[in-house]
Amino acid sequence: MDYEVSQKLVNILLRNGFVEKEGNVNPSHWISSQVGRRYDPDTMSRSFRLGRFLIVFTHKRINGIYQNRKFLDTPIITDRQLRSALFYHSATGNDRLFMAKFHLNPFSLADFIDRSVQYIDVEPIAFQLQLTRLKVHFDAFKLVK
Repeated sequence: MDYEVSQKLVNILLRNGFVEKEGNVNPSHWISSQVGRRYDPDTMSRSFRLGRFLIVFTHKRINGIYQNRKFLDTPIITDRQLRSALFYHSATGNDRLFMAKFHLNPFSLADFIDRSVQYIDVEPIAFQLQLTRLKVHFDAFKLVK
């Protein structure tokens, strides 16, 4: 499923552990959302933080930032991209070290797993085991909607 900038996407982010940080960036938009004004993506910007992840809605665009590096700038975020980012954040230490070796885009982790599984037979055994474990963990990870 694909998500545009909307209240539905805001609710999904909040249910999955993101915290709204707009009070620091754009106080007037944040105050408007806090007093119950309907969210209008055409006129309001919002930002949400989870650990080192920052997702910023700049009117109708979604910016995905991890450790101060922009990895995503699009009008639509897919379910796989959102799941990838949330899994990356909640991954175990071993999984995170494995992903760090490849300098992965945290929003395209699902694509990396799919591409790597196709060529798993030609990779060293240690890589095969780590990738298999990562795939099992990723497949078990569910997005709270």
